[in-house]
Amino acid sequence: MVYQKKSVMNTKNNYPQNTKQASISSKIPSINGLRGIAIISVIYFHLFGSYTPVNFYHIATIDGLPVSPFTLLSNTWLGVNLFFILSGFVLYIPYLNNQRNFDTPKEIATFYHHRFLRLLPLFYISIFIALLTQSQAFKLVLPEILSLVSLTYSFNKEFFIPQLNPVLWSLQHEILFSLALPLIITTSKKFSFSKTLIFILLFSLIIRYIGISFKVFDINHPYLNILKDSFFGRLDDFVVGMTLAYIYINKPVNIFFRHTKTFFTIGIGLLLLVSQLWDYHVLKLLSIYFVPFLNTIFQIAVGFIILSLLNIKKGVIHFAVTNFLIQMLGLMCYSIYIWHLLLARKIINGDYTTLNLTAYTIILLVFSFLSYRFIEFGSKPDIKQLIPQID
Repeated sequence: MVYQKKSVMNTKNNYPQNTKQASISSKIPSINGLRGIAIISVIYFHLFGSYTPVNFYHIATIDGLPVSPFTLLSNTWLGVNLFFILSGFVLYIPYLNNQRNFDTPKEIATFYHHRFLRLLPLFYISIFIALLTQSQAFKLVLPEILSLVSLTYSFNKEFFIPQLNPVLWSLQHEILFSLALPLIITTSKKFSFSKTLIFILLFSLIIRYIGISFKVFDINHPYLNILKDSFFGRLDDFVVGMTLAYIYINKPVNIFFRHTKTFFTIGIGLLLLVSQLWDYHVLKLLSIYFVPFLNTIFQIAVGFIILSLLNIKKGVIHFAVTNFLIQMLGLMCYSIYIWHLLLARKIINGDYTTLNLTAYTIILLVFSFLSYRFIEFGSKPDIKQLIPQID
């Protein structure tokens, strides 16, 4: 599927007049599929990650460093990093296609209105339901509840990972990414996109270095740090996604599209490398001062993989990423992400029987689809707009 560079515009706010057409045309099967892979990865980490720890099994040792064939399974939490990159991609695409502009305050307000209708209702509903079902168990104090409601929890060391629903730590970043998008685009128009990209890449890298350099930012988590993984420390993920969208639409670097399989292989190799390096970090075999660069290596790996998949139009890899089921999971990923841990606590609760897992899967999918249809897109009457396209 190829984007149309031009669309029928509403002269009042520069949004497409035919919202149904705009909604369908904005779906790229490979991107939907990658979202599906990301959400499966995150669920695996939360449910089964303990079964494949970083020291699960090593097939060899190179210069004293163990090499594990299961390194990707040890690091499926990287699906969250992938979500950040994909957010930048999908939010920048409409701007590149002239379906969205930020030239006036009204256009920015319209973008915020649409974006927050997508994110905030489900966010607050999930908090309300979690409070109803878990407040007794966790004995939440008022400051923590207020930090969630006011969207300030990621700036608080104590509440950075909310005990009410730990997955919410990344949701505030997604909201802040949306807030920052008009400013990033306006800045890139004034100073050029390349200068804006370089500045944010360096800025986020410096923030991550500061985060790992001072124990005050440590939250006793093997991967997360309140500053290293703050909005500012992860802003480069979002902008890298924007950069990939720019390359996809404008194709300034044709080498990616002439040597698709080569770059896909390189991307997978870099993904294995960064995953193994994260294992070394957890095992304390890697200097902590190398950790900020792991995000950068992951960005390069995912960049190669995304640009390659966008150009692969047939074969096993294409089907694996663009089949209906994986795309549907990708489209519902926000709802699945919000509910998967809450439902796991209630249905599985540490008892991994076949019956529990089957019931959990069915209930999660049904619950997430209803949430996707009636909360995320409650204003859209046509269900066809919420179904993926197949190449």
